[in-house]
Amino acid sequence: MRFFLTTVAAILAATPMLAGPRAIDFNQLPDPAALAFEDPFIEMELKDLEDLRTVVRLQERLNSETFDANTRNRLAAQVNEARKSLAQEGHDIEELLAARWEVAIQRKRAKLATNPAYDSAEVVLDGFLIPAETDPDGASVGYLVSEIGLCSHKPAPPPNQLVRVRYEGSFPTRNLYVPVRVMGTLSTDPKDQTIFMLDGTVRMTSMWNLSAYRITVQGPVAEIEIGQGAQGGIDPLAVVQGSE
Repeated sequence: MRFFLTTVAAILAATPMLAGPRAIDFNQLPDPAALAFEDPFIEMELKDLEDLRTVVRLQERLNSETFDANTRNRLAAQVNEARKSLAQEGHDIEELLAARWEVAIQRKRAKLATNPAYDSAEVVLDGFLIPAETDPDGASVGYLVSEIGLCSHKPAPPPNQLVRVRYEGSFPTRNLYVPVRVMGTLSTDPKDQTIFMLDGTVRMTSMWNLSAYRITVQGPVAEIEIGQGAQGGIDPLAVVQGSE
């Protein structure tokens, strides 16, 4: 009997306990490897970004369009002045110009790449729920965001931090931005869906699907101010790539 109990105890000790759902944050959802790149534009002052934009746009015009002598001289003087200002601030202009397209590619990857550690993982994620139309099979669908107002009067989060939630029951509420705790299985599943929200349609591009088995309301329904335009910082690459 003692041998039997000892054997059972040894087997239990050697068998790993079944892991429960892991509590995670939205900032853990992107692939860390995709975030590890050098972005020389991110800390540049706005004036320097505008100077770089001047160099790109005006130099492209000088190279591709025909101007009279006075106009060409005026545009060339603006380019030279912008280059001089950048050089005085210690920027390597040619290096910045050469880097901008590669940085654009890396930024796009950083917004789309998902963290492989959480693909097919059972997780707990707290956020604010945006209900959407049900799927064709009748499952409830919504989007989980980290802040009140994202996707409405604030810009949408990157696709790898926007989580599409599927739930076989009914959501606890159909109100916007209710703080909830969602438990379920997370998986990489790109979706591009347009939903009606507030007073118009919003495009929701998500790289994650969370198949939920439990959704609990964490607090009172959030109140949001409707009618504000989207707000956000200036994208340095939009400034320096020379697009109108």
